[in-house]
Amino acid sequence: MRLKFVKDDIRLAMINLLFSQFSIISFFFLLICMIKQLIDDIIEN
Repeated sequence: MRLKFVKDDIRLAMINLLFSQFSIISFFFLLICMIKQLIDDIIEN
């Protein structure tokens, strides 16, 4: 019983880590897109 609980905890921790990593990656992706847009605007003007 206790072992299964620990396994579920580990799985939950891994999912949490994955989501936090994903949010960081998507945040950087958004940042890069915004910077690219800004640079394109500057080049056009």
